[in-house]
Amino acid sequence: MYKDYLDVNPEVAKALSEGLPVVALESTIIAHGMPYPKNVETALAVEEVIRENGAVPATIGILGGRIKIGLTKEEIEGAYEENTGHLIVNEFNRMGKDPMAVPAVLCKNHGPFAWGKDAHEAVHNAVVLEEVAKMAYRAETINPRIQPAPQELQDKHYYRKHGANAYYGQN
Repeated sequence: MYKDYLDVNPEVAKALSEGLPVVALESTIIAHGMPYPKNVETALAVEEVIRENGAVPATIGILGGRIKIGLTKEEIEGAYEENTGHLIVNEFNRMGKDPMAVPAVLCKNHGPFAWGKDAHEAVHNAVVLEEVAKMAYRAETINPRIQPAPQELQDKHYYRKHGANAYYGQN
C-alpha cells in the first residue's frame, strides 16, 4: 500500500539493499530553514558531507503529491514548497475540506503551511496556527490523556463561522 504514495531514489534503495549506511534528512531546511539560495546551498553541502563520510544522504520531501525518499539535486533546487502545496490541495479535496475555511495545516515531518487571499492574511494565518499549536502542546503537556472535543462541539465552532447559517464574525 505504501508504494501508492512513496518513491525511493534508486541510489537510496541500492544502499539499503546492500546494507550501506543511509542518513535521512528532513527537507525543512529547504522550505523553512533559511532564505533562498542559502537553503539550497546548505542542503546540498550537508549531503556532500554525508557522502564524504561514506554514507548515502536521503533527503525526504513531497513532490507531485508523493513522498520522495532521497531527493535529487534537481529536486532540492526545484519547487519544493509548490509540490508540498499540491499534496495539501489533493488531501483537502480527498477530505472535502474548504481551503479558505481551513487556511493552514501542519505537515508531519515538515512544518506549517498557511495561505490567504494575500501575503498579509497568509502571515496572519501562520501566526494563528503557531499559537494554536502551542496551545495544543501545552494542553497535552499538562494532561497527556487529553481527548479531542466531541465532534458536535467542533461542528458548532466551525459552523458558527462558516456555511449558510454562519453568525459569528460576519459583517
